[in-house]
Amino acid sequence: LDEALKTGSEQLRAALERQKHDGEILEELGTTDVASVQRALSVQRQGRSKKLDRVVQEMGIAHPEGLYIALAQKFGMPFVQLRNFDIDAQALAFVPEHIAADNGLMPLFLHDDHLVLAVSDPVNREALDLVRFMSGHNVELAVATPEDIHQAIARHYHSREEEKILDELDEYGPDEV
Repeated sequence: LDEALKTGSEQLRAALERQKHDGEILEELGTTDVASVQRALSVQRQGRSKKLDRVVQEMGIAHPEGLYIALAQKFGMPFVQLRNFDIDAQALAFVPEHIAADNGLMPLFLHDDHLVLAVSDPVNREALDLVRFMSGHNVELAVATPEDIHQAIARHYHSREEEKILDELDEYGPDEV
């Protein structure tokens, strides 16, 4: 296992070295220029409690979605807009709502024994390992904005809770409720 982790870590490091710098990707997308990204990174380092997407938005440099598109490209992952995505209800059963909300991730669907998740932070290994352990499935990732993930969690998990309550009520006859 240690050797496999070491090999995986080396492969990830090599892949990251081949990737373009965030600023270059944002510039190619027409989102902003490298100097603006450097200023945003400097501001973010000074106020460590703020996330880069918030700093970029507050500075008027780029729309936060552009930053997540660049992040997806950097890691070679698809970018998804969850408001337009048909989420498989079966995938929700593998990740409890509090885990999804606490870790900023949304289960999307199962594909060939892989649970596909939308995440805003694709390097959060702790969360991904937790989902992998809880679900018993390998995990594949797509990138989405934190706002999209939050809205999808509210929309899909709450509707599941309502369905459970209605199903439980259906088990009882009208005289028993």
